Amino acid sequence: MSSRKWSPIDRTLGIYETKLTNGLKVICLERHHLPIVTVMTAYRIGGAHLFQGKTGLAHFLEHMMFKGTKQFPKGKIDHLTQKWGGVNNAFTTLDYTCYFFTFASDHWEKALEIEADRMSNCLWSELEFENEKRVILEELSSSMDSPYEVLEQKLDAVTFARHPYRNPILGWREDLENLTLKDLQMFYKELYTPNNAVITLVGNFSKENSLNKIHRYFSTTPLIKSSLVSPQPVEPQGKIHLTLKQDVEVARFQILFHTCPTREEDDRVLDIIDILLTYGRSSRLYRRLVQSEKLLQNVYSMNDTRKQSGIFLILGDVCPGVQSDIVEKTLEEELKKLQSKKVGKNELLKAKNIVLTGFVFQQETTYDMAEQITEMEMLGGQKDFSEDLGLIQSISEDDIQRVAKKYFDFSLATVGWSVPKSKGVESSQPKQEKMKTLRGIQVPLSNKKFLRLKPSSHAQGIGDVQQHTLDNGLTILLLENSLFPTVSMEASVRCSFSYEDPIKSGSAYLMGRLLSEGTKKRSAHKIACQVEYLGAAFNTSASRVSIRSLSRDFNAMCELTAEIIREPKFSQEDLEEEKRKTLFALLGQKDSASYLARNEFYRLVYGKHPFARPVVGNETSIPLVQQSDIHKLHSLYYAPNNLVVSIAGDISMKQAIDSLGKYFGSWSKKQVLFPSLPKLSLAKSPKKRYIPLDKQQLNIYWGHLGIRRNCPDYYALMILDHILGVGSGFTDRLSKTIRDDLGLVYNIWGTITANAGIEPGTFTVFLATDPEHYHKAMNTLEKEIEKICLGEISEEELADAQACITGNFFLARETNSALAEYLINAYRFNLGFDYLERFGEIIKNVSLEEVIAAANKYLHPEKATTVIAGPVDRIAGSVDRVAGPVDKINCPITKQKKK
Repeated sequence: MSSRKWSPIDRTLGIYETKLTNGLKVICLERHHLPIVTVMTAYRIGGAHLFQGKTGLAHFLEHMMFKGTKQFPKGKIDHLTQKWGGVNNAFTTLDYTCYFFTFASDHWEKALEIEADRMSNCLWSELEFENEKRVILEELSSSMDSPYEVLEQKLDAVTFARHPYRNPILGWREDLENLTLKDLQMFYKELYTPNNAVITLVGNFSKENSLNKIHRYFSTTPLIKSSLVSPQPVEPQGKIHLTLKQDVEVARFQILFHTCPTREEDDRVLDIIDILLTYGRSSRLYRRLVQSEKLLQNVYSMNDTRKQSGIFLILGDVCPGVQSDIVEKTLEEELKKLQSKKVGKNELLKAKNIVLTGFVFQQETTYDMAEQITEMEMLGGQKDFSEDLGLIQSISEDDIQRVAKKYFDFSLATVGWSVPKSKGVESSQPKQEKMKTLRGIQVPLSNKKFLRLKPSSHAQGIGDVQQHTLDNGLTILLLENSLFPTVSMEASVRCSFSYEDPIKSGSAYLMGRLLSEGTKKRSAHKIACQVEYLGAAFNTSASRVSIRSLSRDFNAMCELTAEIIREPKFSQEDLEEEKRKTLFALLGQKDSASYLARNEFYRLVYGKHPFARPVVGNETSIPLVQQSDIHKLHSLYYAPNNLVVSIAGDISMKQAIDSLGKYFGSWSKKQVLFPSLPKLSLAKSPKKRYIPLDKQQLNIYWGHLGIRRNCPDYYALMILDHILGVGSGFTDRLSKTIRDDLGLVYNIWGTITANAGIEPGTFTVFLATDPEHYHKAMNTLEKEIEKICLGEISEEELADAQACITGNFFLARETNSALAEYLINAYRFNLGFDYLERFGEIIKNVSLEEVIAAANKYLHPEKATTVIAGPVDRIAGSVDRVAGPVDKINCPITKQKKK
């Protein structure tokens, strides 16, 4: 292949590739509808590739690639990303490691310069290596506090007993503790080479002009041949069954079947089977195990094909009292049905439509397309997307049956259970409902002819916001975006859990759940079938119905939305079922230290305000909710004059008015009254609460009452957030000092604007750390806030935060779903529909003095509430050095774990 020419991969979509003489492959896809470019660099090395028998090196190296070179010293990459309003990050899979930048199109070339330099010029000190080792060990501890991840790690180890896929991507703790800087440097020098890398460009650039840039930065990087041997495929050895007894409240399972490497013929068939089994409420396993026989609270599956081998995974949370062998027997029966009886044509068509429309939605962002192209190249060689979509269309009923027979053999499966230590998984005879079938469901034609693989020639891009109010007061907001044949709609009602009876907390949450449980005209099953057959998606809450579909189905989605909002069924039977599910979900949340700490934090900060209560209610309140409570909430707040419908996509205002007027126009307006809520004020003194749990890490929530969205200093505080705790990469103070410099945490953030709304939000800092790091981490946190309040912020720091906020604001609005959400917020908070145009100037005009003044006015560390969940008994020294109430408690929704 010539090193100066592009060769077509997919002419329909416009994907091209080239290869330099040193072996570097470059793939590009031009997209000029938005001034954004994603640059993704991937190396054919991942968690499954062992170097001298040491695990975790690929992931460790991913972390160290941000530690700097001579040209871009430590922190410079994140600093430049922030300065240019972009985003960067990285991830490691079993088969490859990937780094990405998304920039405005006038800065994308800098990503090439950075990647070319760190491909061979990284510089690491022993101190940086040891600090990052601590961070990765914290990341490993965090993953081991998840019951699912512990089970997954055990199952992979036995499923791939003689294959490197057995090893965790993060590595085994003993290996990580013994890794040396020399190990890392040898791994880097041998494997981070141009002939082992692929660069993918997607967005607003010229492929012809980009060739010169690529040659400028990469052509002199030498080719190095690697001695690394690729892992060999593994064959199943027989059935494996294991049970872990853990400190958990809910039993969980995972079942693994060996399958094929990615991109083989069966891979796409397995994707379709995945959808048939667990995608949506009309899927087979959901209908039987969750809905009909009530064996599981939820069920998921995944076709996880990899380069050398693959697995098909089924997992779920088991309802209380259900015996494990009943779950396994039922799953085996369902898989045997796929093997013995051909899937129906309508059911197969539904699955194909979901895949095909999913691809259309994927085209909305440069990152999604870059990731898809990179994954295909890394795992099996790039293919023509349109050809791939054609293969999906050609999958037959016979293919489904053949592949199910080939792989779903329970005698060769790996079956794992995580069960509570205190009790076994008992026998039960749950109430069963008649399993609904797919008979009689009307389905659309195939989506093949409706797919637009690239923006249409007549596409004009994003237009101006339009507003129209129907005679009954319903407000329509439209942002016409004709780039892709998709539409997203948000039907938003001002209705909150704050308005429910506090004795029956969770009423609003249950109402939101019941909105999807059927209308007076259609059952929940029929709704799910019709939506899923269109490849669309919808979800409901107490205050919103969200819809995403192809624009050709907009009228049908409007009809459905109107039915859900105006004529919900709210049956007693459905209510009791949702109450059962909610109580079970609450039981499962007891296994999450973060969830318990957050709930207790809000309880202490909000006191007698409704926000002190969990949105979903609790074990005491949920049983008290009656059908009349649900009807009352709906009757009080659901009215056309309290409804705003925002639409973003390939729809005109005339279409919107015609459809919404047809289905909502006859709905009569009425007076809607909103109750006054208790006034809120800062706590007068600090508080501390300790929730003892048998975990590896402390999960800490720290902060106090925050601000409303209409706070006059909101934008100064938004900048403060980015300087303190939510900046790009490791540019914010907390990430840079506590994580990057000291290596005390893996996860840390802090913000005062994120949950500001009509009512005040919170100033919240979250971190997860080992008990021995607790005091140092908390002391550093308070020192950083003190520095900011003393005015230790530079003009450069301010400018970089402003650039980051402005750039990210627009990057986050690539999709129609994000644009529809933006319209709702602009309306609810009276921001004005020119907010998109004004936002950059608003942020730019905030001064350094305003940021410092806002920090002093709104941050009160001396009054902070601290909630710590985890192994609190292991915190070194005194744990109550802060004045104020200090309690070691059993959280109201949990119990103390025994060691």
